[in-house]
Amino acid sequence: MLMEDSTTYQEIFAKGFSIGLKLGILLGMRAALLHLGKNKYGKPTSQQLAKIEAITSIEVIETLLVRVLNTTDWDELLAGV
Repeated sequence: MLMEDSTTYQEIFAKGFSIGLKLGILLGMRAALLHLGKNKYGKPTSQQLAKIEAITSIEVIETLLVRVLNTTDWDELLAGV
């Protein structure tokens, strides 16, 4: 029996893949938020950047990506985060 055929291996692999996929999506969305924000508001302060980098929820980043359309600066965008 090959290791890849083991149900334990497959479960561990699937869990790791799922975690990695979610992390990749989060990092990509965070990068998009920073890109859009820099184009609209300019470079964020170190405190603002730290606040963005501390976000671990894809849903929160999604909300902020939409809010970029209706806010005027980083502080307004990140209010309540």
